[in-house]
Amino acid sequence: MIRRLISQGVGGSRGPTPSFTGKHFRPALLGLALLGIFLALGARSVRAAEELYKLRPGDVINVTVSPQTQYGRVITIQPDGKINFPVAGELQAAGSTITELTRKVAKGLEKELNNPQVTISLQSTVPEKAPQITVLGAVRAPGLFELREEWRLTEALAAAGGPMPNADLRRVTITRADKKVQTLDLSPGVMGLEARTNVPIKPGDLIIVPEGVPDRATATILGEVAKPGAYEIQPGMTLLELLTVAGGATPKADLTRATFARRTENGLRQLDLGALLSGQDEKLNVKLENGDTLIIRENHQRAVVIGEVPKQGEISLQGGETVLDLLIQAGGPGPTADLAKASIMRRGKDGKPTAVPVDLKKMLQAKNKQSAMAIQHGDLLFIPAKGPQKRSFLEQISPLGFLFGLF
Repeated sequence: MIRRLISQGVGGSRGPTPSFTGKHFRPALLGLALLGIFLALGARSVRAAEELYKLRPGDVINVTVSPQTQYGRVITIQPDGKINFPVAGELQAAGSTITELTRKVAKGLEKELNNPQVTISLQSTVPEKAPQITVLGAVRAPGLFELREEWRLTEALAAAGGPMPNADLRRVTITRADKKVQTLDLSPGVMGLEARTNVPIKPGDLIIVPEGVPDRATATILGEVAKPGAYEIQPGMTLLELLTVAGGATPKADLTRATFARRTENGLRQLDLGALLSGQDEKLNVKLENGDTLIIRENHQRAVVIGEVPKQGEISLQGGETVLDLLIQAGGPGPTADLAKASIMRRGKDGKPTAVPVDLKKMLQAKNKQSAMAIQHGDLLFIPAKGPQKRSFLEQISPLGFLFGLF
């Protein structure tokens, strides 16, 4: 009906234009009215859906400001859920609706602008991820898995390929998203479990099937260590000894936020293994008990070193590092490095990268090395080569800075 009306009379080109008289007049008007209603309802539905939508990391938004058009830009919401906007600074975007974020940006701009008219629209969204669970330990295919409807423990273990022959099924643990830990005895076998043992699986669950000889006490260490797995507990064995027999932490380990679980306790404990390893807190070096689990996750705090150093690239930050620590971790200066003309690239409150000159030569000569400039997450240290610089600092690092999200 609508398509026929368009082809016949509303800007159409086929056939003579009909005369809307007599019996043709009312049906034609009715068709046009219905077309208008459909279009209006469609636009209203799109607007309503956009208002209900909660922004997520990775979404791309288009921000316009009137009459100050120079502030308009397209922005991608960062993995931490935030955006950086000129004048307004860093704002939490993920979890907000378009209307809520519009108000935040407008309020931030009012620090310098008079009555800015802000409009935000969605340019693209990231696909919503299916809920996931993690299965680790003595299973044939450990890893992340998409959670299917009505999955129980048997389905989760089956997705991970089932238990290995050396699995200790008497103390399988499930850590929920709320940090509560449940220990289950599956020793009679995985199939045909009772309902109280074959529990439903929820989004975010961490399932750990430990290794070990069933008749002996074991502790499990997982994550960023050289040799993750279950280890037999020797008499008087401590947490630090467990880390040692597992080959120590990897360079990507976040030692300040390790997680420790004990099946006789509810919940998880957060441990600063960095303080333990440096001898600052010996109380953390607890004696191990059967079923203890230590998880060391990857550190997402990063800085970058480029230029005249042997090892360019990202460096994990444990907290409290200075620019000299960054230089040492990058292998020290190269033979052509101009330490006196180094620079730190750092984002300002307006979200724009700013170059901060750093005289590493003077810092190395200072008696108090701890007074050196502190490093922040996202910093980029650039050490140029000796000789006249034909290009500015930003021109030299912009190709690599783009790779690390600085531009």
